[in-house]
Amino acid sequence: MMRPPPWRTAALWLVHLLAFAAVTAGLFLRRSPATQVQAVLAYLLIILSASALTQRILGFTLAVLAVILIDFTFQSPFGRLGADGVFDLLVLLAFFAVAIVTTQLLVRARERTEEAEQRSREMAALAEERIELITAAAESRRQAAVERVRTQVLGGISHDLRTPLTTIRALAQDAARSGVAIGVAIDEQAARLEQHVNNMLDLARMRSHTFTVVPVMNAVEDLFGALVRQVRGTLGTRQIRLHVDMQGPPLLVCCDFVQTLRALGNVVDNAIRVTPADGTIDIGTELAGEHRVALWIGDRGPGIPDDEAARIYQPFYRPPSAPADGARAGLGLAVAAELLEQQDGTIAHAPRPGGGTLFTIVLPRAAEDDGALDDSA
Repeated sequence: MMRPPPWRTAALWLVHLLAFAAVTAGLFLRRSPATQVQAVLAYLLIILSASALTQRILGFTLAVLAVILIDFTFQSPFGRLGADGVFDLLVLLAFFAVAIVTTQLLVRARERTEEAEQRSREMAALAEERIELITAAAESRRQAAVERVRTQVLGGISHDLRTPLTTIRALAQDAARSGVAIGVAIDEQAARLEQHVNNMLDLARMRSHTFTVVPVMNAVEDLFGALVRQVRGTLGTRQIRLHVDMQGPPLLVCCDFVQTLRALGNVVDNAIRVTPADGTIDIGTELAGEHRVALWIGDRGPGIPDDEAARIYQPFYRPPSAPADGARAGLGLAVAAELLEQQDGTIAHAPRPGGGTLFTIVLPRAAEDDGALDDSA
């Protein structure tokens, strides 16, 4: 049971003691042999009020005080303590017993009422929490069902598009070799579309757990070297600055070289698009604990607003602040996140001091005795 605040308890004591004093003074001014009965009833009402509103101690205190006042002030002979006869003693004892019992019963009833109200509030809170959990579970199931349907549709569409795209590219390449200028443009656009289709198909496979990765031991330096060679043609006037300790032992990670390079390439490609001309993209690595290695990529773009931060890894999401580019489908970071998750890796981002965004990819660290280095690089 919750205890009332101290100020409320003090106020109740003061009010009931003043009521006792007022009743005593009023009855004393018109004291007579019949006043004893009136005093008993008046005091009992005040005791009942105190018991209903506060703790037992006030009711017990008022009961003792009432017995003393009745005996000393309103029971003849007046002005002294001690009952003259057995009947007077029985009256005092009966009054005291009634006052104590009613105080106990009222306090207990009030405590049980408060406990019942507390249990009712707790049950209401539990019911509300249960409703929220049920609602959240239903929403989670709904989203999972939507995601399954979306994955199946994407997989089916992507698979059906691959064959006609291959045919279109072959025809465009033949036209280009025959001197038809538009053949080159058709081939380039078909290649971009084919890349989007491959991304959608792979994303569907990863979501359905049918995509295969083979994590083996790889050196971070090899990944970075292959990454720089891969994106060199799209840098333009931008530069890549590597932050790797070439004097220390190589940092080894356990990953699928080709798929990790693909994920890194998607992140760097995103960094290239948002970094201004003549800007610099920083790439580095460091230990992230005893068993993890962090690979980070920093750009000098406009940054990612907080309200978009949770959505940039969703398929087909393009933030309003992204550069206008009709060739982009918003799959790069989504594919990168899924590829890394397949290898017990993670990707996260944060604002970069001085402007831009810092993407951090964390992969499992490989020990030198885990196996031979992958020669995919």
